[in-house]
Amino acid sequence: MEKIDEVPNIKENFKIENLCVQYVYQAKEKYNVIYINSKLYEEIFKEKYEWQTAKQRISDMFSITLDEEKSNKQIAGKAYSDKQLDPTGIALSGNLGSGRAFFYKNCFNIKGDKTKLATAPKNIYSNGKYALSAAIKETVIANILADDFIIQTFETLAILDKKERFDFEDEYMDADDVIRKEVYNLPCSIEIRVNKEKELYRISNSLINKDKYTINELEYFCEKLAKIEANKFCDRFLHGSWSVGNISIDGNLIDFDTATFVKGRYPQYSNTNKYKSNYFGYELLGQKLMIKSILDYENIENANKIETNLDDLMNEKYKENMKIRFCDLIGLNYNLHYKKYNKYIDSLYEKFNVLSRKFLPNYYETNVAENSGDITYLFDFSKFFQKYLITKKDYKNNILLGMKLLLNDTEYIEYEKIGMIKEKIQEFFYENIVDEKNIDNSINNAMDFIEEYDELFNLISKETELSNIKVKQYIINANRNYLYGNENIYGEISYLYDTKKIDEKTTNRIINALINTNKRNNYNKKDENKLGLQIYEDLLTYLVLSENYYYLVIEPYSNTEIEFAKAIINGQEVMMRHFSDENGNIMVSEKTEFDNLPDILNFDIKLKINGKEYKDKLI
Repeated sequence: MEKIDEVPNIKENFKIENLCVQYVYQAKEKYNVIYINSKLYEEIFKEKYEWQTAKQRISDMFSITLDEEKSNKQIAGKAYSDKQLDPTGIALSGNLGSGRAFFYKNCFNIKGDKTKLATAPKNIYSNGKYALSAAIKETVIANILADDFIIQTFETLAILDKKERFDFEDEYMDADDVIRKEVYNLPCSIEIRVNKEKELYRISNSLINKDKYTINELEYFCEKLAKIEANKFCDRFLHGSWSVGNISIDGNLIDFDTATFVKGRYPQYSNTNKYKSNYFGYELLGQKLMIKSILDYENIENANKIETNLDDLMNEKYKENMKIRFCDLIGLNYNLHYKKYNKYIDSLYEKFNVLSRKFLPNYYETNVAENSGDITYLFDFSKFFQKYLITKKDYKNNILLGMKLLLNDTEYIEYEKIGMIKEKIQEFFYENIVDEKNIDNSINNAMDFIEEYDELFNLISKETELSNIKVKQYIINANRNYLYGNENIYGEISYLYDTKKIDEKTTNRIINALINTNKRNNYNKKDENKLGLQIYEDLLTYLVLSENYYYLVIEPYSNTEIEFAKAIINGQEVMMRHFSDENGNIMVSEKTEFDNLPDILNFDIKLKINGKEYKDKLI
C-alpha cells in the first residue's frame, strides 16, 4: 500500500490563521464500514479491491474521533477544519466554518464529527452529528455526479457506522403555517470525502482567505455557473439551496443534504418554499445573488455595471448550454447537428423550455417530499423523448402517439386547508400554472412541438440510421429508480441496516447499485449502461443495455446463495449463468440482440430463485 501523506493537500490554499488544527484520536471501538468506493480505493491505496481486506483497512484507518473522551487516548494525527466567511449570512448557521467536517491526511475530508468551529447556538447546527441516512444520500448523489455531471463533484470513498446514536430534530411547516417539530433517534456515521484538487475549496473559504478575483476570472466563473444550471435542468437535478458554502471556486457542487433528482421539470423545492431561487429550474437566480454578494464584499469599482454585465453573460451562456443539452436529450450531437437543423432545434428548445415547466396548482406537491408530484406536471418530456421514436412504427397517427406519451396523467388536488404556500407559488410561478382558461393553449403548443419533432427526425432518418440515436435517447431520459425526494430510499437503507435486516456487505451492494444504475450521461463513454434497478428481499436486479443488445443481472445479498435462477422476460424464458464481480457471485442472462430497440424498462420480468418466486420488493 502506498504511504499516505499526513498533511492535507488543501492546506496550501489557506492562510494558516484560517485553518483550525486539533488532534485526531483513535476511537475506543472500531467503526463498521458499510460502503466503499472500490475504484477510488484502488486509486488511492494502489492495491486491488477485495471487500474484507478493504473493509478492515478502512476501519483501521478511519475509526477516529475528535472527542478525546470517546477515544483510547492514542493520537492518530491532526485535523484541519476550514474557517469560512459568508456575506449573505446563509451558509454557516452561526458556525465559524466547517462545524462537522475536517481535512485529514493528504486528501481526506471527514464529515461527521464536531470541530472547534462548531459555535452555532442551535444544537442541530453545532452538535457535529451526521445521520447515517444523510451520509448515504450524499454518497449516492456525489458519486453519481462525479462521473455523470458536466463539472465533477468530490467523490466519497467510504461510509462508517460510528455505533452511536443521536436525537435529530426535524422542523417543518404545517397547513396552518405553524412550525412543527419531530424528533427521531438516528444512528451516527462518518463519510470519507476525497479532495483530489480543490473540489472542497469553497467560495466561503476563498472569501475569508481574501483571494482576489479579476474580471476575467469572475466572467469565467459565471460561465461555469450558467453551464451548471443548464445541466441541472436537463439532468433533472435539484441542489435545493444556494450559498457561497456549497460550491467551490471551480464550480464543483458541495453538500447534498437538500439535493435530489426530480421526475418532472416543474418548479419544486426541497429546503424552503420562501425563495424562488431555491426551486428547481430557478436556481440560477441564487447563483446571481451569490455573485452579487461577492462583488459587494470585494468592494469592486463599478460593481453595479459589472453585475449587470455578468447577469447578461449568465443568461446568454445558460441558453447556449441549454440548447447543447437539449440536443443530448433528443439523442443528437450539438456540434454535428445544430448547424444543419438549427431552425428546428431552436424552435423545439423554446417550446420545451416553456412547456416542461407547466403544472397544475397542486401547491403542496411543489415539495419534493410529497407523494403526488407525478400527477402535478402537465407534460412528461422525458417519457416522450425516451419512447417516441422506438414506438412510432406501431402507430399511424404520430400526433396521437406523441400526445399519449407527452401528456402526463394529471389530477387536481382539492385541499381542505392551504397556507401561505399558495400565495408564494402564485407569486413566483403564475406563468407556469395551468388552469381551465389556459390549458388549451399549452395543449396546442405541445401538438406543434410533436409535429416539428417528427419532421426533424424524418429529415435526419433520410441521412443516417436512427438506432444509435434511439439508444442514447432511451438511456439519458430513463428515470433514476429510487432517487426521488418522496421515496426516502436513504432512510429505508439506514433503517434496514440499523435493525439488522441487512448487513454491512449487503448495504454496500445496495448503495453501489443505486450509484451504478443511475448514471445517465455515460452513453458515449461506455459500451454498456445499467438501468432499471429493482431491490428485492434477498437480491437486486437491473438491465444492461448496449447499442444492439441487452441482458438481465441478478446480484444476491451476502446471506443468499443462488443455486438455480430462472428469468421469464415478456413470457420468454432466458438462460442465466453464474458470474463473479468484485463483491461476489452474481447471475447474468444471455444477451438478447435487437435491430430495433424495445422498451426494455417496461418489460414484464418474473424471477424464480432456488425454486422461490420473487415478487415482493425489499424497498
